[in-house]
Amino acid sequence: MIDSLPLPKGKYARTGYVSPIDAALEVIGGKYKVAILYHIRESALRFGELHHLMPLATKRILTKQLRELERDGMINRKIFRQVPPRVDYSLTKEGKSKA
Repeated sequence: MIDSLPLPKGKYARTGYVSPIDAALEVIGGKYKVAILYHIRESALRFGELHHLMPLATKRILTKQLRELERDGMINRKIFRQVPPRVDYSLTKEGKSKA
């Protein structure tokens, strides 16, 4: 007989997380997410600057993790309509509180 995991109780019961650690890891658990948050903690950076600071990250993975952080409300993405196109990434208020 296999025992099932206990159901979450308390204030995290409705979120699906057992603890706040689980929730935090869901948001910043990617391989480069912590590095991204670290690099943009002081000022906004462009995609190319972030990629230069993390040369082992492929452009595809970096783009994916930036989009996930934006979706989770941790970073802002500001698009400048110019040639060549420019996109700046910066921390949101929530991102600053966690970085």
